[in-house]
Amino acid sequence: MPVSRFADEVLARMRLDDLQVPITRREQFRHLPRLGPIDWVRFVGDHGAQEIGTALRGPDREEPRPVRQRTAEQS
Repeated sequence: MPVSRFADEVLARMRLDDLQVPITRREQFRHLPRLGPIDWVRFVGDHGAQEIGTALRGPDREEPRPVRQRTAEQS
């Protein structure tokens, strides 16, 4: 299933505030703002800080979505 269809038809209908959402491909970044509140996002791979910031912020926002940082011990 294409990423955009999965995001719209499956993830957008789920409650994600109590799940870990893994982001492994850049293609997935642009769909984050459409998913609503997410408690925990795990970025896997070689992604830069600016790229991750844009994904968390969304293309039309200046401020990032609220992020609660976890340490390695909490993972």
